[in-house]
Amino acid sequence: MAILDHSLIRAKELAPKEAYEPHPFRIMQFGEGNFIRAYFNWMIHQLNTTGEYRGRAVAVQPTPHGKKMSIFDRQDGSFTVMLKGYMNEKVIDESEVITSIGEGINPYEDWERFLTFAASEELQVITSNTTEAGLSYTYERLEKDRACLSFPGKVTQLLYARYQAFKGSKEGGLHILPLELIDNNGSLLKEIILRKIHDWELGGNFKNWVLNHQFFYNTLVDRIVTGYPKENDEHYFHRLGYEDYLLTVAEPYHLLVIEGNDTIKDILPLHKVSGLNVQYGEVKAYSELKVRLLNAPHTMMFALAQFVGTTTVKQAMSNDQLRQFIKEVMHSVIRPVLPQTDEEKEAYIEGVIERFDNPYQHHQLSDLGLNGMQKFRSRVVPIWRKWKGEETAAEHYLSLSLAALIYYFRPTEPDQESGTTVINGIAVPLREELSTMNFMYAEWNNVSQRKQTMQELVLNVMNNEQIWKESMECVNPAVVASYLTILCKEGGSAAIETLMKHTNK
Repeated sequence: MAILDHSLIRAKELAPKEAYEPHPFRIMQFGEGNFIRAYFNWMIHQLNTTGEYRGRAVAVQPTPHGKKMSIFDRQDGSFTVMLKGYMNEKVIDESEVITSIGEGINPYEDWERFLTFAASEELQVITSNTTEAGLSYTYERLEKDRACLSFPGKVTQLLYARYQAFKGSKEGGLHILPLELIDNNGSLLKEIILRKIHDWELGGNFKNWVLNHQFFYNTLVDRIVTGYPKENDEHYFHRLGYEDYLLTVAEPYHLLVIEGNDTIKDILPLHKVSGLNVQYGEVKAYSELKVRLLNAPHTMMFALAQFVGTTTVKQAMSNDQLRQFIKEVMHSVIRPVLPQTDEEKEAYIEGVIERFDNPYQHHQLSDLGLNGMQKFRSRVVPIWRKWKGEETAAEHYLSLSLAALIYYFRPTEPDQESGTTVINGIAVPLREELSTMNFMYAEWNNVSQRKQTMQELVLNVMNNEQIWKESMECVNPAVVASYLTILCKEGGSAAIETLMKHTNK
């Protein structure tokens, strides 16, 4: 069977000619994973198809450990997006070949090629999806002839090279739209870049050029992307009539909110594409409902649901215990502390439950657990703080969720950002900052050697400011430790039963 590439696309007319013409590289994206491709690149493909835009993206591998660039080269950057689920009470099950990525670059191996884009007059947009871990500040030395490890570091390197190429003129300005699910993501990236400029002593003129001529946007993204269907990829290949090792599956629903300078509508006229759900304005109006009522339940369920024996969101929703847990998290833990009207919140909850119930999606809980500590910090802890340490049913739901998170993060080996944990005798992928992985490995090692109790473990985790960035006084360690003990000795179902007794549910 043939592998998807541009020659196959032309021969079989798998995409409109307008979509796969050699358009200029107007976009540089940091990240080549399933989400950004099934979300942002899918949108750019729609835009190219309309004729309202002529542009492609160059995809930059964000870390040295990426594995997709050889596949990108083999498939000419093309891939298939399968949309499966419900939309407007209709079943959607359709595929589309996406051709909006023109090239993939590993900057750790081809730094010179990466830098050529700094001088490009056609480049207009930088975007990214590097997870919460990627959009964070770490001190690092300036590498003049090779890529920095951090995403903000590489952006700063690109901007400095561009500043030099354009001799500090405004024509070198770019529109920068990070797509990481973090509040004020554009403002945060700008702040980190300014810190890099200070760290590296790149000068006041360069700093002013960044402040005056680079446009940073806050964004909100929403689409559930389950990724490559590795368990039944042959089924999809047979259906499509070709092999595609970048194939990714997503739900039909999507939303992009962009907050910032209005010129982005001219640079990237996504609003001109019929059917694209793109909004312009303040992100905050959309973000709190989405992050708190969709992403926070994901983060609160992924560990516990695996300890109960499920592996996907749909399986979790089909388990009576977990379904009740998830619905109570939405209704009793999150809903009361959100400022929107009851009608808005209830409608959003109903929509989220429908999306979680999507029978066509196989959203792996282990995928939700990648960088789970950071996700818990940004998505769940703000909800906990709003309860102000009150002894309520919410405290028990939050405490059980945190206990499951702590139990989940038991790396089998030290010194690995990407390692494994063991759930019900099965190795499960684990990814987090190296310092956090080593810390959790050491803490659990102390427990196994009986050098500390469960409560001491919880106290140490709660007191780790490197993980949480601020005080965790909202948490009662004794309650968390009690649930952690039950999880360790009796399992997930017993822990939920204890929760229900405490909360009279």
